[in-house]
Amino acid sequence: MRRHWPALAVALLALACVAINPIGFVGGGGDDTHYLDAARCWVSQGLPCAPTSHWWTRWPIVGPMAGAIALLGESRTSVGAGAFFYWAAAIALTGWIGAAWFGRRAGFVAAAMLAVTPVFTAAALQPNADNPELAFQLAALAAATLAFTRQTRGWAVVAGVMAGIAIQTRDTSALFAVVAALAWFALPTGRRGVLLWAIPGFLSAMLGEALVYWIATGDPLLRYELAMRHATIPSDALAASVDTSARPFFNPAYIAGWKRDMGIEVAWPIDPWLNLIASPRVMQAFLATALLGGLYWKYVVPGDRRHLALLGGSALLIALMLVYGLAVDPKPRMFMALILACALASGAFANAAFRNGQRLFPLFVLGGCVMIGLRILSLHPATYQAEARARAWIAADPSSTEIDERARAFLALLPQARALPGKGSGRALLITTAAHDCAALERPPTGPLAHVRLVDSVGGPNAAQSRLCLWAY
Repeated sequence: MRRHWPALAVALLALACVAINPIGFVGGGGDDTHYLDAARCWVSQGLPCAPTSHWWTRWPIVGPMAGAIALLGESRTSVGAGAFFYWAAAIALTGWIGAAWFGRRAGFVAAAMLAVTPVFTAAALQPNADNPELAFQLAALAAATLAFTRQTRGWAVVAGVMAGIAIQTRDTSALFAVVAALAWFALPTGRRGVLLWAIPGFLSAMLGEALVYWIATGDPLLRYELAMRHATIPSDALAASVDTSARPFFNPAYIAGWKRDMGIEVAWPIDPWLNLIASPRVMQAFLATALLGGLYWKYVVPGDRRHLALLGGSALLIALMLVYGLAVDPKPRMFMALILACALASGAFANAAFRNGQRLFPLFVLGGCVMIGLRILSLHPATYQAEARARAWIAADPSSTEIDERARAFLALLPQARALPGKGSGRALLITTAAHDCAALERPPTGPLAHVRLVDSVGGPNAAQSRLCLWAY
């Protein structure tokens, strides 16, 4: 039993990170709204729907959600079930890979570091592409590790299939596949040949999906055409001056045009990195790696140093290609490979320190990361409190309440809100949203809204974030 207590401790810590603020579905027209719409289509048709956007092509996200909704009905539990599975799988696989590469203790530390990283665990119950993509990448790495150590072709084929499904989860995993192929050349020549069996596995996954699209829609490349069009979709995060009809690849206008997550603007080539490092959602991962690596690199054995150099270089190359090649919006959630590398490196450094009798400072750093992670997660904006309050508002006077479309989008999981008439129906009460403070909502000097009064309001855990407002005419 004592052998298993570290795994139990990591599991309890991870669950505590979710329980402190079970954010789940946010809605409001974000990515999770698109995944929910696709899942609803699957459920209503009884089979997968032909995709109408790049969100709908991501069947590893939509499929589990649709299955849970079909079995359990639509609720926060069923909508978040698939996301929770991928979140838990990513943590478990991180622990397994860390143990296989750097030692058992390193695996536990790496899994805990990933679990307490806010950008990762904030999406534990929210439909998203970030964590599922990471989970399939980790599954590919785990299978490749087994294939390499055991010299078995079967696991190599599995690794290729998992890499293919990672791309089907989000096309950015093509960078993972490219970098993994490059990393293959760094492996010992006498043993790396077995991993070539990953190629037929990868091709079977990719061609299998293309065949399904060909049969269902007549276009085997439909998912890629939809993915190429995603940059033309209007986004508040992109400056209005950017020509969205141009391809984003290697396009400086896109790279410079994304709004900076932390508001840091020095020079567009370096702004993405400055904002990433400064973000409280990932800052602790980089800080722990820098502190532990700076002090305990000397204790890391040569073999582990080579693994860390290959891991760090590969993750950094993926990040560079994301920013400068694909010109994606450089939000922290796009850098999961880099965050994973930091978690594994922190585990390796802490393990090396422990082996050499250095315990106090590593524990201080890791404990600080836990406290920071829990604090940031507790402040993360959510909509579940607003949903509960809106349910009470509607129940109190359903025949007198109307709702605007933005509020309806935020309350997409509330059947009572979906059933309300839109703004302007002539009812006495109106549910709306406000960016920060309902009382500060600008109203026209004349017209019906000029005489409304605020009845009630509610926000998420962070009162500075968007709020739901109830007005009376």
